[in-house]
Amino acid sequence: MLSSKDFGLKLLSVLIAVGLAVFVKSGSNTSQITFVVPVEIRNLPANKLVLAPATTEAEVTISGPSFLVTRIYSSPPSFRVFLPPDPGEHFRSPLKASQLNLPSSVEIIKIDPPEVEFSLDEKVTREVPIEIVSVGTVKAGHRLESLQVTPTSVQLIGAANELKDVSSIETMPVDLRGLSRPETFAAGLRVPGRYSEAVPNRVEVQVKVSIEQLEKKFRNVQIQTQPLDAAVKIAPKTVEIEVSGPRNTVLHLKEQDLAPYVTVGEQFESRAELEVKLNLPEEVALIAIEPSKVLVTKTK
Repeated sequence: MLSSKDFGLKLLSVLIAVGLAVFVKSGSNTSQITFVVPVEIRNLPANKLVLAPATTEAEVTISGPSFLVTRIYSSPPSFRVFLPPDPGEHFRSPLKASQLNLPSSVEIIKIDPPEVEFSLDEKVTREVPIEIVSVGTVKAGHRLESLQVTPTSVQLIGAANELKDVSSIETMPVDLRGLSRPETFAAGLRVPGRYSEAVPNRVEVQVKVSIEQLEKKFRNVQIQTQPLDAAVKIAPKTVEIEVSGPRNTVLHLKEQDLAPYVTVGEQFESRAELEVKLNLPEEVALIAIEPSKVLVTKTK
């Protein structure tokens, strides 16, 4: 059972709590605060784009009971601007206190700015071809065969004034440095401005690379026999050879590497025209050999 002293203390605590609650919710406990309120655009026509301002908001200063001011600050309302069906290129709209729909006990002291002006443009769609942009060169001894992009064109959607002089769209640079084989890259696109977008916004670039080929002629290359000690005379004694192959291989190819020869077999009689043969490296191809046959005559 509570003593009279304890009961008195408890009653005092309750009275203080009730008094504080009444004070907080009373008109005498007022606060003033400034906060940012977004401005939302409603009824934007499908064929229009908002160019400016990029982000729309206003500073609002209010005064009122602290508990209401705190609640509004923690969850601010927004201004709603309703555009007409044909707003033109510029449209002004006042920012009114009534748009915020605040409690009657809350006073709006200031709205800054008191109005907003929108710049608009026609929204257009155009299909344009894609141009591939590349940097660097492929690995030495290799050749860039082709650059192909998939798809070959994209749709640009954006402001009419921004797209009026656009006839193509470029890829982000594709790095070719050191490539020695075919590759496929995903590449972004360089849209012409901040109010435009590309659909799709990424493409595939196929890079075809091959080993660089080189042709080379060798003149007056001595013809040998197999076996080497065959007692024969060859006429003519030399041939002209033209070959092709990987650049680095052909550049380092020497006459002795070709070693043209005729085969003098056991069945060989005294005189015959024999085909001149070569032992070429696997990656090297013969273009021409002149003459392709020579006259071989036994000397014994």
